[in-house]
Formats: sequence, structure tokens, C-alpha cells
Amino acid sequence: MSASTPEQLVQSFFYGRLNYEKQLPLAYGQHHYRLKPVTALLELLGNPHRSMAVVHVAGTKGKGSVSTMLHHVLRSGGYRCGLYTSPHIHQLGERFLVDGRAADATQLADLLPVLDPAVAEIDDRSLREPEFGSLTFFDLCTAAAFLYFYRQTVQIAVIEVGMGGRLDSTNVVDPLLSIITNVSLDHTQQLGNTVVEIVREKAGIIKPQRPVVSGVRQPEAREVVEEQARKHRAPLAQFDKHLTWTSEDPLAGPCVVCFEDPETHQVIVSPTLQTPLLGPHQRDNVALVFAATVYLRCAGWELSDSAIQSGLAVAQIPGRLQVISSAPRVVLDVAHNPASISALVETLRMMEVAAQRATSTVAASETPLGSTTPPICRTLVFAVSRDKDAVEMLRIAAAYFDRFVLTRFHNNPRALEISQLREILSQVTDPLRPPVVEVFDRPSEAFRHALNDARPTDVVVVAGSLFLLAEIGSWSNGPSDVE
Repeated sequence: MSASTPEQLVQSFFYGRLNYEKQLPLAYGQHHYRLKPVTALLELLGNPHRSMAVVHVAGTKGKGSVSTMLHHVLRSGGYRCGLYTSPHIHQLGERFLVDGRAADATQLADLLPVLDPAVAEIDDRSLREPEFGSLTFFDLCTAAAFLYFYRQTVQIAVIEVGMGGRLDSTNVVDPLLSIITNVSLDHTQQLGNTVVEIVREKAGIIKPQRPVVSGVRQPEAREVVEEQARKHRAPLAQFDKHLTWTSEDPLAGPCVVCFEDPETHQVIVSPTLQTPLLGPHQRDNVALVFAATVYLRCAGWELSDSAIQSGLAVAQIPGRLQVISSAPRVVLDVAHNPASISALVETLRMMEVAAQRATSTVAASETPLGSTTPPICRTLVFAVSRDKDAVEMLRIAAAYFDRFVLTRFHNNPRALEISQLREILSQVTDPLRPPVVEVFDRPSEAFRHALNDARPTDVVVVAGSLFLLAEIGSWSNGPSDVE
């Protein structure tokens, strides 16, 4: 390799491979998605994934939040914990966390002297045996994650599935338990056109006699999970059946989880649990995490109530209903399918109601005579990938937002063209109440324009894709940092 800096070495090694995150969808099957290459690569590396305990997490909605929450809970319990997620927003090392810290380029480059010859051997075999398959970008990331965690002496790793489950590169593990979060229509061209087909792929992570925690809601999809669990004699705890939560404030308040062991029927009630993540769906995720801790305790992992509380209290995730400004309210969210857009809109409505209640407590004498509160303008900065259901996403969004600032990201060739977005929006909005529509070629320009026009009482939301968030600029410290 001729590259000299760690960043160049990492770029050269990882990004020369087929990357399904930037590839237009291919049929999800043994022809395109194979476990043989990554399994063989891990064997050459000494099977580092077998040196640590693993919790495997799949799902359409919530898997990133559940994975991050559980990572912090395990850290609070005193364990050296790894977290593997995808995709990243800014730097590749964001995918590989140990005790909450992302790997830097130097740490990843230090893996290459071991990875490179092993990868070359697999590449040679792939040329000799085409049916064996070839290593992909995600295969390399997965192998690197396990090797990095091994070198960092990780005791337990939370491993998030990239896509699907059955044929995902991460499905080489023998986990302590599996978690399947809620499932909805997404990646339909790869996984199937129905929730049942999709959940069948997700349920492919269920392993013999290993507990499963499921947040799947749809009755027909739940049956698929139940069938797989029975087939593998895996204990199964299901949301709404064995797992419920209560909260006086489902938007942002603490909750209490009630877990009934599906085998012993013992009822376990959590302490009061609080997360900074907003929305009722995040309370669902807290419930899944608590159920996971029950099973981990049964397996001998010491996780006190205080460790669970402390871990959840610090679990923050960039781009998950992230409020970076309050006046105007500016929200960043990676919602990229109809289910996640629906959850986003529901939470935004709840936030609005909560704000109105807070405002109504101000004494009338404090309001200047004759003054009126200006109407709220709700703006959505939006871009999306071509393989997503943009029609349904915009239909849901149009019922809430008054103004759309349409753009496209340039860091991924899957981006849907702005002209197509505009055409879709014209089809799904009420012609008697058309929203304001503006277009900008660059996400950073779109975001800056939306902010500059916003009054303190307005709402500005960025959603549609993680790739969009990656291009709006340096927003982690607030909108003033937008480049």
C-alpha cells in the first residue's frame, strides 16, 4: 500500500470493495449475500468473535437505539463493552466503539498488517472458486470490528445487524441472546415486499436455545418469530405479551417496565428508568433493553438496578430525534422509512402539545395587551434514497409540515433526484392547502436557508436519511456550527 497516513491507509483498504450501503438494491439471496467469505476470513484471523460474549440485535426500527442503550448499561455494570453499528455519519471509526469511544484512524490502520494478508488469501480463493463469493465492504468492517474488540480485550459486544439478519455478515456469532426490534417495510427489494417476509429474514439470527427478546408487533409477523423460536427451542419474550411499560409522560418521562418470564411466569418489575431519548418508541426500546438485562443476569452477568438506570440515563445517539436548538426548535432525525417518519411526526406533535401546556402556565398579566402568538411554521429539510418509499414518507410528512426544503445528498449515488421529490410531493399534498416548497442542491445550503428563515417559535426538522445528516455540516454542537 502506498498511502502514508492512517486515514489514507484505512480509506484504501476498506472502500475499494463492493459497498451495499452505496449500491442500488440487489436481490437478497445466496447469490449476492454470502457468509462463507467472512466466515473464512474470521477463521484466518483466529476467530476473534469467539473470544467475547455477544448480544445480537436486528430489526427495522430501533435496533440502533437498543444497541446503544444496552452498550451503556453494560459499561455501567463495569464490563468492557464493544458496540458495532452501521452506517457511520462522519468517520468509519464511529462503527467500532469500546466503552463509548470510537476507534480512530490509527487504531484501524494498526489492524491492516493482520487483515491485509488474510483478505488477500480470501480474494485469491474467490478468483479460483467464483461460487464461494467475494468479500464486501461490510464483511471487512465486521471482521475488523471483531479483531479490534479482541485487541481491546472486550468482554462483551453488542452487535447490530447491518441489513436483514439471516445472510448478514454479523450472523457468524453465537450470541448470549438475540433481540429483534419492531419490524416494518424497508429494504423491500432485498428482504421482501411484506412484513412477514422481512421478519423471516430478521428472525434468521435466532440461535438454538438462546433467549430472544422481540419487539415485533404485527400478529402475522409475531407468528414467524414464534415459529423460529420454537424450531430452535429458544425462550421468547415478546413485547405486549411478556413485556410492557407505563409512564406518566411517554414523550420524555421516566417509565417502569414489567417483565413476565415466558417460561416461569415470574414477574419482574424494573426500577424507574429514564432515557434522554425522546418519544414513546424509545420507551418501547427501554423495555426491550430491560428484558435483555434480565436474561443476561440469568446467564451470570452482574447488572444492578443502578447500573441499568445509569446506563440508560447517558445513552444519547446523534441523529435520533436530536434537539440541537429550542428557539427555533431544530430536530435532527435519521428517519428513513414510513414507520420511522410516522414515529417522528407523532413525537413532534407530542412535543408541540407539551410546549403549549408550558406556555399556558404563564400568567395572563405577563402577556402584553393585544399581543398574539404567531402561528408555528413547521419546516422539513428532506432528502431520501431511491430505494425507500418516498411516496408514503412524504404523504405522512405532508399531514404535519407546512414547508418543505427539498435537497439531495451527494455522498451516496442512491439519492433520489430533487425533481422526483418535488413531483411526489405535488401528488401527495392537498391542492387546496399546498405547502411551501423550496429546493437546494446542497444539504448544507438547504439547512442554512431553513434556519435563517425560522422564527423562534418555528420548528425545523431534518430527516429522510443518515446520508443527509452527514452532509448538513458540523451540527453536533448546534446550528451555529453549520458549515
